[in-house]
Amino acid sequence: MSREAPYAWRVLWHHLSLLQCLPSLFFQSAERLMTTLLVLAFYAFVVVAKSGMSHKLDRMAAGDWSDFRQVYVWVPIVLYMAWGLMKTNYDRYRSIEDKCASLEVEKNNKRKGRDIRDRLGEFLVQGQNLRQRCMNESEPPPKGEVDAWAEETENFLISEYGTSYVARFRDHAGLPMVATSLTSGAHVNLWSGLHTRTARLQQFIAEQKD
Repeated sequence: MSREAPYAWRVLWHHLSLLQCLPSLFFQSAERLMTTLLVLAFYAFVVVAKSGMSHKLDRMAAGDWSDFRQVYVWVPIVLYMAWGLMKTNYDRYRSIEDKCASLEVEKNNKRKGRDIRDRLGEFLVQGQNLRQRCMNESEPPPKGEVDAWAEETENFLISEYGTSYVARFRDHAGLPMVATSLTSGAHVNLWSGLHTRTARLQQFIAEQKD
């Protein structure tokens, strides 16, 4: 074998060793490694397919390395490094995009949480005002207004939480008993219903996170 062959292999190894300083750019995934091998295989195919290349390869196999050129080493290395840099930059770009999208979703969720809590607070104030009006037995109980308020509140609960919250909204179980000085049955019943519903709204507001 020609003395040029060991030197050529040393040159090849030297150039390939340059990639060791860029471990973050290459071999980070099986997909990246496979793509790299395909690129190098395509380059080798193009080189071998060039006119007159076959007999040069035959001479190199026989020990005559006079046709060896460093460009055959540099071209795939440059392509390899350029591809790695572009892939890494693209991965970083996608990572930044994903983080921005995640932050935007989190921001929107917080804004929605505050909006829901504010709306529940509005329903609570309305319900407390209606309950206070029920304490006046000299006037008819505001049943129509209470029914409209309850319907609007339940529709909101269904749209934001689901039907299970409507059941909780109506259920008195677990709430402390509260005495009232009212004597009119209609006023007492309406006041009791409002007491239950306003107490549940207070719980929903406490449970609602930003």
